[in-house]
Amino acid sequence: MPVKGQRLWYYFKPVGCWRGTFEGYYVSEKGVTYNGMHIFANDEKTGWLTGDVTHWHPDQEERPDEPI
Repeated sequence: MPVKGQRLWYYFKPVGCWRGTFEGYYVSEKGVTYNGMHIFANDEKTGWLTGDVTHWHPDQEERPDEPI
């Protein structure tokens, strides 16, 4: 997994490829960290994915090819 705050491109088939950041892992109100619930947020601040991202790539200028 990327480092918290790392800039990257991430992919989830239903929404495609987005540029954003890795926000870390979901932490419950009781302080339990869920490593299976990784959080990726896009640059447009229009949403995030928790546990759904299947591929990620360190940030680069050009949009990487989407996985097949």
